[in-house]
Amino acid sequence: MKKKSGLAPDRKIFSETISRLEPYGGQILDRWSQLLRESLEEPGALLYRTFCAPNLLPALKEGDFPSCYRILAEAAEELSRADLKFSDLLAALYFFRESFYPFLFEELPPEQLLGATLSMDRFFQNALAAASVSFIDLAAQGEKNREADEKRALTKRETEVIQRVAEGYKNREIAEQLGIGVKTVETHRANIMNKLGFRNLSQLIRYAIQKGMINIESS
Repeated sequence: MKKKSGLAPDRKIFSETISRLEPYGGQILDRWSQLLRESLEEPGALLYRTFCAPNLLPALKEGDFPSCYRILAEAAEELSRADLKFSDLLAALYFFRESFYPFLFEELPPEQLLGATLSMDRFFQNALAAASVSFIDLAAQGEKNREADEKRALTKRETEVIQRVAEGYKNREIAEQLGIGVKTVETHRANIMNKLGFRNLSQLIRYAIQKGMINIESS
């Protein structure tokens, strides 16, 4: 007989607990959404939309832990590509856990609370591990690939243009400094945004700062 992991939740207790909480499902999700909005603002909306997959709640109710962890890991992979901070991911999962507990204590009799609390805590520990590992692995791999792509993709002239754009120079000023035409500067800027996958000027400026292309204090 296969030995159960010390962190594995009790499927029966967990499933019974979720079933007891089912009438409060909408309130639990509302509470989670509110905590995310209040604490994380815009990233909170992204986290809520990503984690509230239609297949997550049925898997929770059935105590289908492998599916739950897979869904959470896949959501974390998606979030790792969205320039989201890891601390926001941790906060989202913490808020998700906390959103259950007021209803847990309201619904369950005292003699069932300990087992249900331990089972749910173990589930959330495993859920956190699944999402965290997935997020960190994908984010690290993505950063490595991105840096390699940048070295291959960006030309010396494009790097010079990035630096001057981030320092606040207009296209005409950059053209004069580099001895090239304004249209050429515009073409370089468009190529840079496309290569690095940026959507706006703020991302380009943040990139230039992170790469040490400009001095923040003097900019």
